[in-house]
Amino acid sequence: VLYNEKQELLEERKVWEREKKSMEKELKRLGEKKRGREKALEDDNVKMKRLCIEGRRSMDEIKKENRELHKYDNSKPYDDLNSSRARKKRIEAGVNALETIAGSEKQHEGEETYAMYHKLGLTRKGFLKFRSHFADCGIICPVPSLSFIIQEERLTVHKDLFDVKLLKNADGGEVVVAQLLNVEEYLIKKLETLYERGKLLFDKKFGRNIWLTTMGDKGGEEFKLCLCIGNVATPNSAYHLVPIGMFTDAENLSTITTYLADVITQVNNLKGLVLTLDGVRELIPVVHFLGGDMKFQYHMMGHKGAASKESCMYCLDAGKKKMGSYRRGTPCKNRSYQDYRDDSLNGTHSIYPGSSPVFTNVLPSHITPPPLHTIQGIAQRYGFKYLLNLATKIDAKNHGSVEKANAIEKAREECEAMTEECRSLENHIFSLEVAIGIMKKFVENRVDDSGIDFSCCSASYCLFRDKDMQKATAFPTCLIQCIICEETSHAVCSGMWTPEDLELTRDLEPDWSCLNCCGRQGAVVVSDAERQLRNLKFKFEEKKEDLGECQKHFDVIRVAKKGQGSKMTELKETWARLGADMNAFKKDFCGNHTMKLLEPAAIEKYTSIFTDNDLTHLKNFLISLGKIAKLCVPREMSEDEISEMDNLIDEMFAALQKLNPHDTISPKLHNLLEHVIPFIEMHGSFAKTSDQGIEALHAVVNRAKVRFRTTRNKQNQMRQVFTSLLHQNYISDSSPSPSI
Repeated sequence: VLYNEKQELLEERKVWEREKKSMEKELKRLGEKKRGREKALEDDNVKMKRLCIEGRRSMDEIKKENRELHKYDNSKPYDDLNSSRARKKRIEAGVNALETIAGSEKQHEGEETYAMYHKLGLTRKGFLKFRSHFADCGIICPVPSLSFIIQEERLTVHKDLFDVKLLKNADGGEVVVAQLLNVEEYLIKKLETLYERGKLLFDKKFGRNIWLTTMGDKGGEEFKLCLCIGNVATPNSAYHLVPIGMFTDAENLSTITTYLADVITQVNNLKGLVLTLDGVRELIPVVHFLGGDMKFQYHMMGHKGAASKESCMYCLDAGKKKMGSYRRGTPCKNRSYQDYRDDSLNGTHSIYPGSSPVFTNVLPSHITPPPLHTIQGIAQRYGFKYLLNLATKIDAKNHGSVEKANAIEKAREECEAMTEECRSLENHIFSLEVAIGIMKKFVENRVDDSGIDFSCCSASYCLFRDKDMQKATAFPTCLIQCIICEETSHAVCSGMWTPEDLELTRDLEPDWSCLNCCGRQGAVVVSDAERQLRNLKFKFEEKKEDLGECQKHFDVIRVAKKGQGSKMTELKETWARLGADMNAFKKDFCGNHTMKLLEPAAIEKYTSIFTDNDLTHLKNFLISLGKIAKLCVPREMSEDEISEMDNLIDEMFAALQKLNPHDTISPKLHNLLEHVIPFIEMHGSFAKTSDQGIEALHAVVNRAKVRFRTTRNKQNQMRQVFTSLLHQNYISDSSPSPSI
């Protein structure tokens, strides 16, 4: 009976479990349906708001047309021309006509005013001043009120898109963090808007895929993490980048993965995007790339950086190779995603132990070589720096290795050592003059007893018996033993009068004989000391001349190393006339100025000032590098362009090998020689999503911070800046004209 009851209970339990599972499925289905319904209601709400605004505009236009059609109803001809009502209508008609001629109907649209407001970077206060200026001048304002802009802003960018938090870093300082809450939803709306405006492009080489590049960089106080879509005509515009995260702390792997962990997870989950194109839902795959500068790429891949032994992120090539012996195209094992994971276990091949790539969808072959920093870095290190060192060497008049960083310190040390030597020799001359004066006192029996016990000195003239000997600080009171009579006496009393003689006192058994054993006494001793004094004075004059030359040498090197020499000044002035100003701190140029200096006419201009030097190889190198830079285009490259770039890289490197064969290959030069062409052949372009956009974004953020500088709360200022970036991003996508 118990067994049967147990079996019945087990059967009932199974039935209950089946009912429980079915109920859980039903609850899950209802929950998903509810979330889908809520999302649909939100979308419908936004659409209804837009329809209401358009409806109000349409009603205003219909009322206006209706008034125009029936303005002469119920009136007789010429019976109301002089009435106030008729005069008012005629004035209104004239004003409307003037507004139509001026095109104010188009300007009065809220969307156009909203776009103008954010393109000009206006604030609320600035926009009101703009409108009040027209009112003060008695002119009809060509733009509508501020309420139209606020209305458009609420429809495009709302507060639920992103979140701003105030956190604490490891040192206890405040860190403001802003990040998008739903990256996938924002990208879907952005891509659908681009498609509606005819801006979403798919090239033949890459196919019907979304080119999505993750890039980051720190400029000013903020680190910015952005997404760049390569499927547009102007992907490198700063206004096209999607800011997904910002924070006000240092740029390193720990801070990025800590503060922006949510958006990094969202990006890693993006495999494809479901877009509604022409009313049809379509799943388009997303291909991930890693952009930005090399510092950011090293951090994201867990690599130790450019200073490590195997500094390349693409292959296992050992760096620091000599330029003259390097051969382009030498086979080397390429890194794979699995290689990064294996190397992180043991910390081999310049990978940090325990690290892993932050963006899991990025393969090593999808790390984009940064065109801007590559061209800029190669031109600076191998071209402009060569000219700077040459100008410094000319200004220093070929005094030593002035191109070394410690040239000034070495010249200063030489000058200080010679100054100390002259000071010591001058003191020795003075001390010897004092000793000679005491010797004359012994001859004349006028010794002023110092009260010192001199029994230890066996010399006939113990100079330390006179108190004036205290002034002769160059002569020590040490005793030496004569090798002939074996008597002890002071060094100066036994005839050690020069600095070279006093050096013998440091020996354990100095080879020296006293004055008595040498047969010198009385006036002969004084005469010998005066002769040594004349020799020392002559030597002192020579040292003073050498010190003057050393000081001149130091001044020349100091002026040359500080960039104040005549040739360096001429070189900098020539660069400035060409529109390129050197950074005073880093001693380099920005990207735009580098491009100006890579023009053939500019190269000929600033190299012509070195009339005594043959710079043919340097010119060929810079000209080839400038042509390579012009081929860094944000689109799919043709086969002829790829072949031309390959040949230009060969020409550039051949000239560089002849220019400086003893220099080493930098990581940026290695990337250009070995990995740029394979990247282009695989993906069709390597400048489609370059580091130019993220660099330009720093200036955009700085201008936005100036707009909102009156906001004292850092958290609110970050919220306003992030909102401004999203507004400009929306305007760039929805504008019918090319991206701003």
